Amino acid sequence: MNEYFKLNKDNIFVSIAGNKKNPPILYIHGAPGIGVTDFVYFESNLLKQSYFLIAPEQRGVWRSSSVNSWSLQEIIDEYEQLRKKLHIKQWNIIAHCFGSRIAFEYYLKYPQSIKNILLENPVFDTVTPLRKIVEVQLKIIEKRYGTVESKKYIMNAKKVNSVEELEKFSNVLNRKSNVNAKQIIMNLKTIQELDKLRKQFSMANAINSRITEKLLSRDFSLYNEYDLNKIKLEIPLTVLRGSSDIVVPNTIVKKLRVITPNFHYKEYNNMKHWLHIEDPANFFKDVQFAFKERN
Repeated sequence: MNEYFKLNKDNIFVSIAGNKKNPPILYIHGAPGIGVTDFVYFESNLLKQSYFLIAPEQRGVWRSSSVNSWSLQEIIDEYEQLRKKLHIKQWNIIAHCFGSRIAFEYYLKYPQSIKNILLENPVFDTVTPLRKIVEVQLKIIEKRYGTVESKKYIMNAKKVNSVEELEKFSNVLNRKSNVNAKQIIMNLKTIQELDKLRKQFSMANAINSRITEKLLSRDFSLYNEYDLNKIKLEIPLTVLRGSSDIVVPNTIVKKLRVITPNFHYKEYNNMKHWLHIEDPANFFKDVQFAFKERN
């Protein structure tokens, strides 16, 4: 079931699946992209048998109303309003990529609303993923063209700081290396599936998300390393990570281990950034383990 909810002044698109009597799950998507489309497509039929899945598209994303500013706090407040409108006492959270930062900030503001958190390939700032992609592209250039050629690009890389600059620089490296960001963070199946899903929607959806992505990229407060030391969870935390996902550094996993005594970690061998697309069945099993066996 798809429904629009008026939250603050925004019309928020929400995909809902399952029986309301079952344990509720809030899905928090990452950077704008195609919103919740991919997660709902690959996971809702599995999850709805045992859970009540609520998957909103954040303000300014895909099918939700457009915005002229990006605000993490407004996103959080709209999740909380939605919880109250649905008469849910507490919900479990699944967060993908940058949705992990939103999930933690939500917990800091409304800890009583959240029962359990599962993070899929967590990212906490907007710069690290692009820097990691650029690093891979530079290594490919060095391997193909030698150290002298690669040093020219490495010197330029040191001058690049903002998200917009990193995106442009990555495109330059793409033309030189013939390897783009998609190929680095996605396997072939994920690229094909996301392309198929995008074709089901109008260009207006893509434009809406791209505008919001630009607004997000200009928020300099999201550039710096996120202070995970301020997070002290009194609830279970599960982290799922693809072993071939270059945007989630080992240091992040180490820091996440110590923010709660109830921590569980699983690595998916040879998988990248979209685990729920690459291995939907096992992803569902890990959700069940996190939200049933560990509650």
